[in-house]
Amino acid sequence: MEGVYSPSLTSARSWAVAARLLAKELTDNRYGDQPSCPSDTGMGLFSRAPRSPFPADMLRWLDRFGRFSFDPMGSGVETDEIMDRLGSLYEYATSDPDGFIGELSALVQRDRGGFATYGAASLMWEMYSGEALRMPAALPLIDAGIEFKLSRGLGAMLTGFQMERFHQLLLERKGSPPQQPGAEQSTIES
Repeated sequence: MEGVYSPSLTSARSWAVAARLLAKELTDNRYGDQPSCPSDTGMGLFSRAPRSPFPADMLRWLDRFGRFSFDPMGSGVETDEIMDRLGSLYEYATSDPDGFIGELSALVQRDRGGFATYGAASLMWEMYSGEALRMPAALPLIDAGIEFKLSRGLGAMLTGFQMERFHQLLLERKGSPPQQPGAEQSTIES
């Protein structure tokens, strides 16, 4: 029956198109930079306040910063891009360290590749230098940065402050003498 309106066929096509668009949106929005529902944009009966004081692309920037921190020459990330954002984050980081670290920790919970988490750990050093090792809120991020390297077998590439924290962790474990990261324990049996 050509030319006859078929609600079931039209509905099925509409649902298929909607499903493809939603899948594309979810794929394109891997880091959650864009609102996923109308209430997130303030359109709706119960609009929400902004969830984060960071720019919308912060998770993506942390990923790029993590790659830059890990390999400045091979990352393909421009130094100017990094420095511009570091400057803008410094005021927030120093005026409200607990708020900054808390928001950053919440943000990297959505990280899927690890580089954003490593970027957040590196950001602790950039914002607070050695003081970060004496800030309890910063330690989980620093520890996650160390884990990022250790899980990839790169313990020999720990930076000085990561090595210092690694030794603190080892000393916290009772009876565990400090060891070089990545070195295997050897047991000699007589």
